[in-house]
Amino acid sequence: MASEEIPAALAVASAAVVAAEPGSEHWARAVDELAEEFVAVGDRDRAIEARRLGAAGLPEELRTTLGAALLTNLGADLMARYEDRGEISDLREAVVLAELVLGAAEGSDRLVAAVNLAVCHILLARRPGESETRPPALHALADELAIAGPDHSLREVAVAVLASGHVEAWQQDADLELLNRGVLAVTAACPEGGGIEVAQLLMKFAEATSSGSHLDSAERRARAALSDAPAHDRSSLHRLLALVLLARHGSGSDPSVLPEALAESEAAVLAAEESGVRNQVANALSVRAAARAETVRRGGRSATLDGAIDDARAVLEVMGRDNAVAEYINHLGLLLSERFDLVGDSRDLKESIELVDEALESGPPVGDFVVIATNQATSLLSRYELDGVDADLDRGIELIERAIAATNEESAGLAARHHTAGHLLAARAHHRGGQDDWVAADEHAAAAVRFAGESSDRANYLNSWGLVATELWRRTGELQDLDRAIEYFQEASEVIAASSATDLERLGLVPAIVKFNLGCRLADRFDVGLTSGHEDLVLLQRAADLLDDAVAAEYPHLTVEAGRRLGDIARRAQLWSEGEHAFRLALEAAGELAVLRPSRPDKERARSGVQGLGALAALCAVRAGDAAAAAVHLEQASATLIAEAVGALQETATFQGIVESASLMGRHVLLLGVTNGEGVAVLVGPDGSTRHTELPELTESGVAARLDEFRKVVDETSAVGDDPVGHRRDAADVLSAWTVGVLLSRITPLLGHVERLAVLPLGSLAWLPITTAGRPGEVALLSHLEPLLLIRATITRKSAVRAEGPARVVVWADSGPPDRLIPGVVREALRVARRHPSAEVWIDGGETTTGAGPADLLMADIAHLACHCDVDVDQPMRTVLRLDPPIRVGEDLVRSEDARAHVVLSACDAARTGATLPDEALSAATAFLLAGAGAVTAPLWPVADGAAPAFMSEYHALLAQGVAPARALTEVQRRWAASRPRFVFGPWVVTAWPAA
Repeated sequence: MASEEIPAALAVASAAVVAAEPGSEHWARAVDELAEEFVAVGDRDRAIEARRLGAAGLPEELRTTLGAALLTNLGADLMARYEDRGEISDLREAVVLAELVLGAAEGSDRLVAAVNLAVCHILLARRPGESETRPPALHALADELAIAGPDHSLREVAVAVLASGHVEAWQQDADLELLNRGVLAVTAACPEGGGIEVAQLLMKFAEATSSGSHLDSAERRARAALSDAPAHDRSSLHRLLALVLLARHGSGSDPSVLPEALAESEAAVLAAEESGVRNQVANALSVRAAARAETVRRGGRSATLDGAIDDARAVLEVMGRDNAVAEYINHLGLLLSERFDLVGDSRDLKESIELVDEALESGPPVGDFVVIATNQATSLLSRYELDGVDADLDRGIELIERAIAATNEESAGLAARHHTAGHLLAARAHHRGGQDDWVAADEHAAAAVRFAGESSDRANYLNSWGLVATELWRRTGELQDLDRAIEYFQEASEVIAASSATDLERLGLVPAIVKFNLGCRLADRFDVGLTSGHEDLVLLQRAADLLDDAVAAEYPHLTVEAGRRLGDIARRAQLWSEGEHAFRLALEAAGELAVLRPSRPDKERARSGVQGLGALAALCAVRAGDAAAAAVHLEQASATLIAEAVGALQETATFQGIVESASLMGRHVLLLGVTNGEGVAVLVGPDGSTRHTELPELTESGVAARLDEFRKVVDETSAVGDDPVGHRRDAADVLSAWTVGVLLSRITPLLGHVERLAVLPLGSLAWLPITTAGRPGEVALLSHLEPLLLIRATITRKSAVRAEGPARVVVWADSGPPDRLIPGVVREALRVARRHPSAEVWIDGGETTTGAGPADLLMADIAHLACHCDVDVDQPMRTVLRLDPPIRVGEDLVRSEDARAHVVLSACDAARTGATLPDEALSAATAFLLAGAGAVTAPLWPVADGAAPAFMSEYHALLAQGVAPARALTEVQRRWAASRPRFVFGPWVVTAWPAA
């Protein structure tokens, strides 16, 4: 009706009311028509007043006929006003009216009244604490629908309301019994066909109960509805069909439907974008995200979830962050968590946890809460494993226990929730030693298996139960727990063996994990038997076969551990070639794993232990008679660590690369590795010749013990100040003599025809004074070879070309704060500067200009830094050089291909490497090399401050004459060895990139 006609229409309607006899049927109809006119002009308040007046003035004989219609229309107006304004009084009044109408209705009108009452209660139940009246209303609607029969004009509407009401009830309360009643009522009233709501109800029931027949029915009904659906319903139906197909694929009933599910999700997005309805666009993007994610999961290990995550982000953009429901926020969080599992980017995990917390804070319905809480508990466990924050573990346990308590025992998701609870409690028990947690973890693991029934997921749950039993064995030493673990892993293997190809595809890496765990436990069982004199070689062979299968599955993180265990078995059996092969695969997998990690902390975790793997592979190789392969393994271990530290891709080391490097440097290359059992040394000549020796007294524990003893003495006598005598002198002599005895004297026979030497020490060997050690009062054993320490053995970077003209020299010194003054720093800086007439001198304290920054230093030819060095031995990249401004080596040293400097760090411990994995080969010195410096001279232990000015003056005098750093350092140390304690001159080493 045009706007100019509205007043006239209202006038006519009002006149009709005035002209009619109050309380008559004609009057009541006139009042209802007047209310419609008020609605038409947007005045719902007056429409409600009019209908209230009409209902109140009706005689008794009209209350069940015309009165019911008036009350029904009044209730509709009240619900419309409630949805517009949110005033609960309107909705409560509508509920009362609907109940009155149903109480008075007769015949076919009862179905109409039951529909209205159900709609009212569906709306009311969406409010917190109001859901208890919804089931009776839905039951009443189901009863009336059954009585009304198939020919009732409102039958389709009634079925749709009944179905959607039960879906909402399930999402909010997770009441499986109520959901089942809804399915029975809807399928009885509508054996075939039905719209969106019916198909959605059947799908929800199928998901909750793993019912294939109901999933099939949902698919048939969705296809039937889509065949003649109006345009405004097509996006929703395409989306629903995609969800049904995804559910079918996930159930394992038909893996071929995945492409169609993706196509249907694409059609849903297209139809939604054409409609322009925001909710439809968001819903369609959400299902396409799910379809894309599932496609990735089945597309191989190299695929990524980027497209799915982009869709999930777009959902939040379409809805607006404030309007996005918990389901959408959780979906994005879940996908980010999954991408973290695939590629290990901890930033994804952090964002995922923040998003899912947001979803939880929105107070989702119970049905959504149990899913969201389970996801969050799993993510919190992952973050705990990275960062070790107890609060994450405790909160994860609290969430999963709430989720289990809210889950019906017949729910298909209950097994997974017990599984998650078992993992969390086992983690807390492992790290805090709580016996109650161990018992609870075992009970949850058992419950997961019990509730899994005959599902193929049973294999995964059995595997987890086996892990809990394994931890109990390690804790208590009870052999029955080890046997129990083997039993569970064996049963999991049998479940996997009986699984279909589809089930195996769904299980992903679980079969490989089960083989790995069973192989490890069988090897443990062999060791237990060996202690009592029972050598079961058949058992050991089976363990090796299983670990070999785990390696062959080609999952990098699994191959690292499986290869290590397989190599250990082969070593014990003296199968050297097999051992080398296993350790080599583990080493390669560690490198591959590090490449997959996009951020530095995750790369560090991935490459942890690669140097130990390289040493083990090398030891097996030399025993197999292949020294060249041993050299490659040692170089590969170093290459993996260094490549990842500078952000380069993993590269494969080759023997030819080592030989070419040796030839271009004009040096033999000595590669050294150490294991828990012994060490190994391989010498590679410029002509490709190789020599090797084993170092039986050189062990990781031995190195650590000697260094701990030395450090303890140094720390306890730090108050001695400049005086390099006494305990520290003796401690340095002891460490030096030990290094000579267990390492250098053993390799001397290899060095008979060597003229110049480069040494690559792996792992904790980098802590030893290999190039400067000698017997007390004698020169270094390797001094005649002008030894140089390498950061790796293969030339991988070109030396930066320096400009013509005088060398640019920068001398930067800082004597430290008043409470930590370094004696002689200014004197040292000035003496060094006098050796280089054009030197730029930066001294803190106002004597000259304060220095610039690390980037400028790296562009000099020589940069001498004299200062405090605060070494973080567990995280060396956090080491700080105390200049003004300070140099934080992990943050301020940005890699530059144009850098060329020879950096001299006259700072305590600057060459001291990390004490723990994964950074045991990194130090402040290597940080400068990683940033692009060509060579770094630095000390392995605290500088003797009183002697440093003289030592550095002599060293720089030779550098100023053009003498190479390694030769210059050797010359000064040779001079000082005759009259000064090794503690004074012995810590200085030159570390460099190999270069021509």
